[in-house]
Amino acid sequence: MNFLSGEKKLQTAWKLTSKTLPRGARKPGLYRSRMYPFCLPLEYAAHNLFHGIREDAIDTFQRHSIIWHSSALPGFPSNHLCSSQVLAVNMLFPFIANPDALANALKPHFPDISRMLPVEDERFIAFEWIGKTNYLCEEPKIGESRKRGAGNTSIDAMMAYESISHENVMLFR
Repeated sequence: MNFLSGEKKLQTAWKLTSKTLPRGARKPGLYRSRMYPFCLPLEYAAHNLFHGIREDAIDTFQRHSIIWHSSALPGFPSNHLCSSQVLAVNMLFPFIANPDALANALKPHFPDISRMLPVEDERFIAFEWIGKTNYLCEEPKIGESRKRGAGNTSIDAMMAYESISHENVMLFR
């Protein structure tokens, strides 16, 4: 069994026993024209996000026109319980407006953090970040501009800090 197969089994078991999901969310979900036990029914896709960040995360993605990967419903996350994008949002979004907690989580790996720097909307994490400059010279489809999360290379999550030597450092996943 590979890693993804094992995770699908774990996520299916979690879905069936979770006290945080509505009863209807326990049913198999449609994903790319097939029903799977490790996917939420489409109408429960938002429940793939932790309830404490759900509304703010959806609003943030909408405000910045960020595309949710493999989403069947515009403006909502994927219903696939093994979505790496949803994992990144669930793990990092709680830190988006809490620079001290973010710094404390990162300091074991980056001990030179003096303070976290805001990167977007006076917040400390930007998701599906593409920056202002198209360094990779990627061509968007005709008539379209670059989009965060689709059609060009995006950084899953970007944050920045000022080091103890007063250098600005960008971190990304």
